[in-house]
Amino acid sequence: MNIDLESLAGLAKVRVSACEAGELKRDLESILERVKRLKEADVTGVAPTFRLAAPGSGDLREDVPGPCLIHQWVLSRAPATKGPYLLVPREGIDVDGAGGPGGSGNSGGSGGAEKHGNAQEA
Repeated sequence: MNIDLESLAGLAKVRVSACEAGELKRDLESILERVKRLKEADVTGVAPTFRLAAPGSGDLREDVPGPCLIHQWVLSRAPATKGPYLLVPREGIDVDGAGGPGGSGNSGGSGGAEKHGNAQEA
Protein backbone atom coordinates (compact mmCIF):
# COMPACT_ATOMS: atom_id res chain seq x y z
CA MET A 1 0.00 0.00 0.00
CA ASN A 2 1.38 3.42 -0.92
CA ILE A 3 0.93 6.02 1.82
CA ASP A 4 2.04 9.60 1.21
CA LEU A 5 3.09 10.26 4.80
CA GLU A 6 4.25 13.81 4.12
CA SER A 7 0.83 14.84 2.76
CA LEU A 8 -0.97 13.01 5.55
CA ALA A 9 1.15 14.73 8.20
CA GLY A 10 0.42 18.07 6.55
CA LEU A 11 -3.33 17.43 6.65
CA ALA A 12 -3.07 16.44 10.31
CA LYS A 13 -0.86 19.48 10.98
CA VAL A 14 1.81 17.40 12.68
CA ARG A 15 5.52 17.09 12.12
CA VAL A 16 7.00 13.63 11.58
CA SER A 17 10.75 13.21 11.89
CA ALA A 18 12.66 10.95 9.54
CA CYS A 19 13.28 8.42 12.33
CA GLU A 20 9.52 8.32 13.15
CA ALA A 21 8.40 8.08 9.52
CA GLY A 22 9.37 4.46 8.89
CA GLU A 23 7.63 3.07 11.97
CA LEU A 24 4.57 5.28 11.46
CA LYS A 25 4.25 4.20 7.83
CA ARG A 26 4.45 0.52 8.83
CA ASP A 27 1.79 1.08 11.53
CA LEU A 28 -0.55 2.84 9.10
CA GLU A 29 -0.10 0.13 6.47
CA SER A 30 -0.90 -2.52 9.09
CA ILE A 31 -4.06 -0.67 10.15
CA LEU A 32 -5.22 -0.24 6.56
CA GLU A 33 -4.57 -3.92 5.85
CA ARG A 34 -6.76 -4.90 8.81
CA VAL A 35 -9.53 -2.57 7.62
CA LYS A 36 -9.29 -4.14 4.16
CA ARG A 37 -9.73 -7.61 5.70
CA LEU A 38 -12.74 -6.38 7.70
CA LYS A 39 -14.33 -5.01 4.52
CA GLU A 40 -13.97 -8.47 2.94
CA ALA A 41 -15.65 -10.29 5.87
CA ASP A 42 -19.05 -11.86 5.20
CA VAL A 43 -21.46 -10.27 7.68
CA THR A 44 -24.63 -11.67 6.16
CA GLY A 45 -27.13 -12.28 8.95
CA VAL A 46 -25.09 -10.45 11.58
CA ALA A 47 -27.23 -7.93 13.45
CA PRO A 48 -25.72 -4.46 13.87
CA THR A 49 -24.48 -3.63 17.35
CA PHE A 50 -25.43 0.04 17.01
CA ARG A 51 -27.58 2.22 14.83
CA LEU A 52 -27.57 5.81 13.74
CA ALA A 53 -30.71 7.77 14.40
CA ALA A 54 -32.64 8.70 11.29
CA PRO A 55 -33.24 12.44 10.81
CA GLY A 56 -36.55 13.43 12.37
CA SER A 57 -36.88 10.20 14.34
CA GLY A 58 -36.82 12.04 17.66
CA ASP A 59 -33.88 9.94 18.92
CA LEU A 60 -31.60 12.94 19.17
CA ARG A 61 -32.02 15.89 21.49
CA GLU A 62 -32.21 19.41 20.12
CA ASP A 63 -28.79 21.04 19.77
CA VAL A 64 -29.21 23.96 22.16
CA PRO A 65 -26.30 26.03 23.50
CA GLY A 66 -25.87 25.70 27.25
CA PRO A 67 -23.80 27.38 29.92
CA CYS A 68 -20.04 27.29 29.41
CA LEU A 69 -17.30 26.85 31.95
CA ILE A 70 -15.88 30.11 33.25
CA HIS A 71 -12.33 30.53 31.95
CA GLN A 72 -10.81 31.72 35.26
CA TRP A 73 -12.52 28.90 37.17
CA VAL A 74 -10.99 26.31 34.82
CA LEU A 75 -7.52 27.92 35.00
CA SER A 76 -7.65 28.07 38.81
CA ARG A 77 -8.15 24.29 38.94
CA ALA A 78 -5.65 23.30 36.23
CA PRO A 79 -2.42 21.57 37.31
CA ALA A 80 -0.33 23.84 35.06
CA THR A 81 -1.01 27.06 33.16
CA LYS A 82 0.88 29.74 31.26
CA GLY A 83 -0.98 33.02 30.94
CA PRO A 84 -4.51 32.31 29.73
CA TYR A 85 -3.61 28.79 28.50
CA LEU A 86 -3.60 25.30 29.98
CA LEU A 87 -0.24 23.53 29.73
CA VAL A 88 -0.41 20.02 28.35
CA PRO A 89 2.64 17.82 28.93
CA ARG A 90 4.22 15.94 26.08
CA GLU A 91 3.73 12.19 26.27
CA GLY A 92 5.83 10.69 29.05
CA ILE A 93 6.90 14.04 30.52
CA ASP A 94 5.29 15.62 33.58
CA VAL A 95 4.73 19.39 33.59
CA ASP A 96 5.76 19.54 37.26
CA GLY A 97 9.25 18.33 36.32
CA ALA A 98 9.05 15.01 38.15
CA GLY A 99 9.61 13.15 34.91
CA GLY A 100 7.39 10.39 33.65
CA PRO A 101 8.08 7.13 31.88
CA GLY A 102 10.68 7.84 29.24
CA GLY A 103 10.80 11.49 30.23
CA SER A 104 13.67 13.56 31.50
CA GLY A 105 11.58 15.74 33.77
CA ASN A 106 12.22 18.78 31.60
CA SER A 107 9.13 19.61 29.60
CA GLY A 108 11.05 22.03 27.39
CA GLY A 109 8.06 24.35 27.27
CA SER A 110 4.40 23.70 26.80
CA GLY A 111 4.52 21.59 23.68
CA GLY A 112 2.77 24.30 21.66
CA ALA A 113 -0.06 24.84 24.15
CA GLU A 114 0.46 28.59 24.19
CA LYS A 115 -0.17 28.72 20.43
CA HIS A 116 -3.45 26.84 20.46
CA GLY A 117 -4.69 27.00 24.03
CA ASN A 118 -5.98 23.43 24.08
CA ALA A 119 -3.64 21.22 22.11
CA GLN A 120 0.00 20.52 21.63
CA GLU A 121 1.92 20.26 18.40
CA ALA A 122 3.63 16.98 17.70
